[in-house]
Amino acid sequence: MAKIVFTVDGRRPGQHVNLAAFADRLIGPMQRAGHTVRVTAQEPFTKEEWLDRFDDHQSWALPGGVADDEIVAGFELPPVALRRYGDRAINLRWHPLRFTGCMQIQNQALQSVLAKWLMPVIPRPKVTPARGNALFACQVRDDVAVYNLNSARPFAAADFQLALQQAFARYERVFVRPHPQDPDSPWVAHLMDTFANAELVAGGSPYAAMESAERVISVSSSMLAEAPYFGAEALPLVPGMLPDTRNRISLATLTDPAFWAEVLR
Repeated sequence: MAKIVFTVDGRRPGQHVNLAAFADRLIGPMQRAGHTVRVTAQEPFTKEEWLDRFDDHQSWALPGGVADDEIVAGFELPPVALRRYGDRAINLRWHPLRFTGCMQIQNQALQSVLAKWLMPVIPRPKVTPARGNALFACQVRDDVAVYNLNSARPFAAADFQLALQQAFARYERVFVRPHPQDPDSPWVAHLMDTFANAELVAGGSPYAAMESAERVISVSSSMLAEAPYFGAEALPLVPGMLPDTRNRISLATLTDPAFWAEVLR
């Protein structure tokens, strides 16, 4: 049976809440499958420390280290953990199609074993846009997905000024939706100050916002993956950054000891 270290990127603000929530759901099924599990994570950074030290790979380490025969599993593991532990890392995250309520599981070496447990792919609908408005989906600043790995800092709106000008110029109205967990993001102020056709739409359902738009614009928000299912096109500011919608797995499966018994023999 496997030895599992269950963790998160403890440096990242708010992740200890996720660690407690997912450990509460998953540790029992893993143990009933016969595996041994220990839960650990680093002490959290402040948001300012996180933003300043994101690319400090040496600052990410697990208390007590990781033995050669241990598997590192967790929620939203940092890129450095995935590189460091390779096939011994199992990454769980919310699936980009949030409306499904499913998770996404990432481990290339286990792909053939995972196949029977994964949910069917939901066909991406063809969109014929005709609404005349666009929606800009902001993201939280401490989201790994919005970090520019080349410069070790979060992407800023100024990094995409030309692309933003071209996108905003196509529409009479562009609704700017702050992320509910980061309403004061500098992106919001920049877009509202720069573009006369920008309109702030805070709160409410993200799906209602998408249904009123012809196109969803963002760096890499999960709303880009969801947009076609609500009749909107997706425009990622970073080419090729459309969220990966493969490897969808249900919470019911992840809480089934039979799943962990078969996947980690």
